[in-house]
Amino acid sequence: MQVRYIHESPLSGGGKQASNIMWEGAWPMKSGKFPDEHPCIVHAQAFERFKQLGYWANPFPEGDGITLDPKGRIAQEVIKDIQECLGWEVVNSRRQ
Repeated sequence: MQVRYIHESPLSGGGKQASNIMWEGAWPMKSGKFPDEHPCIVHAQAFERFKQLGYWANPFPEGDGITLDPKGRIAQEVIKDIQECLGWEVVNSRRQ
């Protein structure tokens, strides 16, 4: 699966914009539950391993990506963890 990674960036008024993993297509939440085809359901064990590395990560309710807090890691390290834990190919990433 190919994904795009957007690394956190500072906001002009202070604070940060969260990091995001985005993919083509969407598997939106319905009645509080994602469909079985959602990438975080299909790769549930890998997603848990990714979070066990210390990331706060949560799928978008719209089903088209994940928001995450890299906890101070640089973009290259996050991309490496995405590829190694989730097995997803990161393309067109934006690193701040």
